[in-house]
Order: sequence, then structure tokens, then C-alpha cells
Amino acid sequence: MLRLFLRKLLLATVLVFLIILFPAESGFAKRIRIELPEQVVVSNTTVLLKDIGDFDQSPEENELVSRLEEVVVLSTAAASFPRKVTVGQIEVRLRLAKIDPALVEFVGAKEIQLVYSSESNEWTTPTITMKESVPTTPSNSKQTTVAVVVAISNIARGELLTQDNIVLEYRDVRGVSTDMRLEDFLGKQARQTILSGTALNDLMVEIPPVVMRGARVTIIAEVGGISVRTAGIARANGGKGEMIPVENSSSGNIIYAEVIDSETVRVSVRGDD
Repeated sequence: MLRLFLRKLLLATVLVFLIILFPAESGFAKRIRIELPEQVVVSNTTVLLKDIGDFDQSPEENELVSRLEEVVVLSTAAASFPRKVTVGQIEVRLRLAKIDPALVEFVGAKEIQLVYSSESNEWTTPTITMKESVPTTPSNSKQTTVAVVVAISNIARGELLTQDNIVLEYRDVRGVSTDMRLEDFLGKQARQTILSGTALNDLMVEIPPVVMRGARVTIIAEVGGISVRTAGIARANGGKGEMIPVENSSSGNIIYAEVIDSETVRVSVRGDD
């Protein structure tokens, strides 16, 4: 019994050392840093992450860079430029590509203005990958007829918006003077139940992270039947099950932890049974 107790005590001591004293870089994979400028001139209506970001690693150094470079940040008609893209929207795109945003560190501008320029002065039409075709503006449309995002099935609260449940339609909508864009809603989740046929607005949807950057959380780790808890601050948005950087409130060091719920993250430390 004494040996078992001492063994658990040793594991707990190591655990506390990992959580409080070790910097994140010592025990976890280095994040890919992407520097974003305030403005980018693009020549294609389908904008990839590699078109706007400066990576600190090459595809040869990290295979994840190849996937990140091909993430579609924006795909729209040339007529809708200039456009602004935020870091939050890019993180949504990463999740749609099944890439954990916690693996990436964005530095520089928080909002990027995209300006379209073509040497041929001809607008190119982006490749449409969604099931529903983008509608054309009716020839006899009034000024109040605009493109809106519409639910094509009932969407439950918390359900993700995908190409299977929303589509772009032209409607005469009071109080709306500019066209909406489907990509601004894809990957977000419903804040409320949305009935089929409803035209969506920003108040009906939200970005799905469970933990928001800057939130105070409890860091939990268990090994050998012993649980260690300490306070921390989330340094990135994260959904349930995602690994995010968390600052230890006591030491100021950064570790990576799994999001359990809106107030709790867990450090995975393995010990012998």
C-alpha cells in the first residue's frame, strides 16, 4: 500500500511539473504561424489561404502546411469585391476542412481587405461546388430584390449550417439592400430553431466554439487516480474535443489541453496503471 501511494504521489508531482513549469514548446508540437496583412490584391475569385498568408514553415517541414495552403478562404463573384475577411471566418473555414485551428497561430491583421484585380480586365466566375446552383438576378427585378440565405429544411438549435440545409435565393426583402453570401453562413450553427423557408440573418447564427479566447477555465489532469486542478485562460477559440493553447494563471506558461466544456479543459498525461 505504501509503495502504491508513493508511486501515485510521484506521478502527481510529475503531472504538476508538466502543467505549471513546462513551456508548451517543450512537450507539444510547434504551431504553424501565419502572418496576415491588412490588405491583399488577388487575381482569382477563389481565394486560398496561401494567397493571403505568409507561413513560417514550408510544406517540406510540416505536411500540415500543404493542407492549410489549399483551404478556401473565399469563393465569390468578382463583382462583390472588395471584401473583408476576419480571422474568425478563416478559423471556421479551417474547421470545415477538418483542421484544428489550435494548430495555427495567426499574427498581424485581425481583418484582411481583399481587392480583386485582373490584368485582362475580365471578371472570372468562381467554380461552384455546392449542390444548389447560385441564382441569377431576374431581369425584371426591383432594387429591393436581393440574394438572401434561406433554410431549405428545418434546422435545430445548435445544428451546423451546411450546403444540405441552406441555399441562396433572390427575394424581395424589406430592410435588406445588399446581397447576402452563402459562405458567410456555412460552418456556423443555429442559435435558435429555424424553420424551412426562413431567410437567415446574423442574429440567428453563431460561430460554434465552446470555449472562447480569453475565457477563464479550469485545467484538469488525472493520473494514477490523483486529480490535479489549476486555473487557466484560453488563448484560442475551441470546440468540444479540440486541443487549444491555455495559459496557466499561476506560471504564465502555455500548455495545450482538450476542451471538455465551456469551463473545463483537460491535459492528457499518461502514467502506468
